[in-house]
Amino acid sequence: MPPVPSIGGAEGAVLAPPAATNLCTNGGFETNATGWGTSGSSTIARSTAAAFEGSASLKVTYVDNVDFAYFSITLPVAGTYTQSVSMYIPSAWDGTAIGFRTTNFGGAGDVIVLADMSKRDQWQRLEVPFTVSADLTGLVGYMRAETAPTSGRFIYIDAFQVELGPPTPYISTDGGTASRSAVEEVA
Repeated sequence: MPPVPSIGGAEGAVLAPPAATNLCTNGGFETNATGWGTSGSSTIARSTAAAFEGSASLKVTYVDNVDFAYFSITLPVAGTYTQSVSMYIPSAWDGTAIGFRTTNFGGAGDVIVLADMSKRDQWQRLEVPFTVSADLTGLVGYMRAETAPTSGRFIYIDAFQVELGPPTPYISTDGGTASRSAVEEVA
């Protein structure tokens, strides 16, 4: 993650995250799972059993397809983007690695990052940079198990973000895109 600029002098400086826009219209799951889809008979549902930010997350349950869930998005311009997500893998998960990727964008290829499977019963942050040069419509937040778990096993995701440029701290969304200005007012 890039360094965060400070405002003021060295002592008592206030850190301000850089300006950014979260292009995923439902990255926090605070009220629903709108915009997210699944493959096969796998299911997704808003859950308050675990949350990284706020009070809810998305519970993604495996049934019969190693491709779990995804968010379809149309990006505003060609460029380099980053998608990021917080993922919680319960100790009961018995499949192998879970990959998090982008797919179907022109020029982006199939970019993937694997979760750290040694981190169980805790949140971990995953980031996937990708460059889009042609077709601006594709799938982000596309989760895939390398080897299928037992039917009914699940993971949680929360604080999902898609932004132009390098990753920045999460900007909560619940029904629309959301932005943060470069300098926030300090009291």
